[in-house]
Amino acid sequence: METAPASEQDAQAEAQEDDSADVEKYLSIQMGSSYQDVVAIMGSEGKVSSQTSVGDSNTTLYEWDVKGFGSMNVTVQDDVVVGKAEMGLGGGDDVKVTYDQYQQVTTGMSYDEVCAVFGGKGELVTQSSLMGITSDIYMWSGTDLGANCTISFQDGAVSSMSQYGLE
Repeated sequence: METAPASEQDAQAEAQEDDSADVEKYLSIQMGSSYQDVVAIMGSEGKVSSQTSVGDSNTTLYEWDVKGFGSMNVTVQDDVVVGKAEMGLGGGDDVKVTYDQYQQVTTGMSYDEVCAVFGGKGELVTQSSLMGITSDIYMWSGTDLGANCTISFQDGAVSSMSQYGLE
């Protein structure tokens, strides 16, 4: 069995790496872009996870591999990106939120105001844009393993929030 020269193996490994989802690629995907724009960003076609047709409208959920533990998907409706979600890609600042900080967040606050309370950016976990309404869900970690809070923003303002295990 012949093996490729080291430089060719490195190029093959780099090409495989380019097809994996990462936080930079995830954040580059914009609502309203086309599926082909997503393929160009990701470096490969997505794996079809589900498809739905209602009337003349077609919706497809595509998945991409993530190195290690995690997942990433993009929802495309009639060739337009209407949603994306990730788990385990990372992103955001490495801040640890406390319950006292969490209690300072109120509905109507902007993302920047929440970041100021928490002392750093959160991880964009999901984003969607349907019928002219944009929704973003960010997550911040707590100090204990598994502790976190999620803050939902609708059109840029806090609309709901939840926490688990914050101290």
